[in-house]
Amino acid sequence: MVGTAGDPTVVWDAFDYLPVSVPPMGGGRKPVMLPAIRVGARPHGRMPWGTGVAKVHTVGMIDSGASATTIPAWMLDRLGIAADEGSRVPAYSASGHLSAHVARIGMDIRHNGRWHDLGAAGVLVPDTAESRNPDSGLPILLGRDGFFDRLGVCLDHAGKTFQIGRAGG
Repeated sequence: MVGTAGDPTVVWDAFDYLPVSVPPMGGGRKPVMLPAIRVGARPHGRMPWGTGVAKVHTVGMIDSGASATTIPAWMLDRLGIAADEGSRVPAYSASGHLSAHVARIGMDIRHNGRWHDLGAAGVLVPDTAESRNPDSGLPILLGRDGFFDRLGVCLDHAGKTFQIGRAGG
């Protein structure tokens, strides 16, 4: 899509909502169609195609209401990144106030059978028992800092699709 005179070209890619298993109020897990994308996380500063690089591939839920991109603590452990106690910050989520760490990870998104490098992103890592439990099913939340600050996103909830754009394509 070409903007007005002087605006950069924005290349838009279409995505379909993905089935994401979320715990319902009564227990168990039920897949729900959500604006989500396949995400790869790795230690920042390491290129995604490098050999021996610790990587986690999971689903990231697009959340325009989240002020920051958030990853569960178990994922940080799996990437071999130690949380620095000095990075503890207060955070607020839909479930209330909590304590979190700040970390940097490398992120990729998957589209049309290819991984696309988004570079390093600052993320919040909640310091909760649920976040440390790899069986909790907590996804990555793709929020304003770390995701929306580098990409344009246009959601079509009725059509269960969304578009992601990047300037200068």
